[in-house]
Amino acid sequence: MSPWCGPLVADVTWPPAAVAAGLPGTVDWTGTSDMVIAIPVAQVYAPPPDQLRIAKQAIRQRLYTHAQRRLRDLVLAEIAARVAALD
Repeated sequence: MSPWCGPLVADVTWPPAAVAAGLPGTVDWTGTSDMVIAIPVAQVYAPPPDQLRIAKQAIRQRLYTHAQRRLRDLVLAEIAARVAALD
């Protein structure tokens, strides 16, 4: 979900030769309409806007242990401090 345009589908497109051979796609796209997507949408998921922080925390918990998260935060803080010192 994008706050500036609502639900958003992002997909790769096939090369024009593949579309000409029968795969779904848009060859002469003008930018004024949606393109035919190359691969049909299988699932759409977006947390409600008021639940984004909760969803983000859930992803972090699956990606990092608590110790890894602390180390990650320390590294990011150090990077930020060094970049700020360059100004």
